Amino acid sequence: MDKPIRLTDAGLLTAPLPSCPGFALDEMPIASLWQVAAFKGCSDALGEKLAGLFDGQTPQVGKSLAANDMALIWSGPDQWWLTSKTLTQEELAERLAPLVSPDEAVMLDLSHARCCLRLTGERRFDILNKSCSLDFLHFQPGDVAMTLVEQLAVTLMAVDDDTTDLYVTTSFAQALVDYLDHGAAEYH
Repeated sequence: MDKPIRLTDAGLLTAPLPSCPGFALDEMPIASLWQVAAFKGCSDALGEKLAGLFDGQTPQVGKSLAANDMALIWSGPDQWWLTSKTLTQEELAERLAPLVSPDEAVMLDLSHARCCLRLTGERRFDILNKSCSLDFLHFQPGDVAMTLVEQLAVTLMAVDDDTTDLYVTTSFAQALVDYLDHGAAEYH
């Protein structure tokens, strides 16, 4: 794959994506996304190896790291997603493979299985709170949470004070867009 495929460009998401005062939704292309799951007792050793990709920072529970056009996103106990907007699946796998021993962990390519929707604006949490029980008061840049939004499993990542990324399975992306559009209707 030479460049990431946007679901909106492929006609798999309705365009334009919803926006209103204080809220905008955009699709963030994912060139590659790999899940790394450590075997029992190997999480700390694997975390130390992955830290080499992120200026020595060790991945923490409920947090994300970003460096060198990559992000490391906590995705559950002893599991992380490594993602890039520009590196192909093969290029990211080549960087990851020397760090992941088959005795310590397993790697799984999720590049086509997830869609990243980016919410910006001060109303984004108002809209999410209509069917998400997460406490956004303390959701700070770098935080990651797995939760339900309108009965859809979503991984949220706080990018900065005004931006939140929502990772959802590709097959449910349109349902999430429809929900967010409906939730934003009162602000139009």
